[in-house]
Amino acid sequence: WHFGFHAGLDFNSGNPVVLGGVGHYSNRSNATISDSLGNFMFSFSGTTVWNRNGDIMQNGDDIVGHNGASQGALIVPMPGSNSLYYVLSVSLKD
Repeated sequence: WHFGFHAGLDFNSGNPVVLGGVGHYSNRSNATISDSLGNFMFSFSGTTVWNRNGDIMQNGDDIVGHNGASQGALIVPMPGSNSLYYVLSVSLKD
């Protein structure tokens, strides 16, 4: 899980391990998705999408959302696809 200001947790060992220095930066809007084996794929802050290396993904910045909305970000797999996802965010006006 990537969240907050460059922070995260890794649960792959069975116990949470604190991650530091991850690319993710968000006040409250955080979403992270992993594959079926628990491997981190990407995260979303409500305005920016970061890949597993902490780099902004192609077309993953300047998303018109809001990173300060509590529970304001969501990643949903596209039905029928194992590689496409919907990345959703509330706007500042919501």
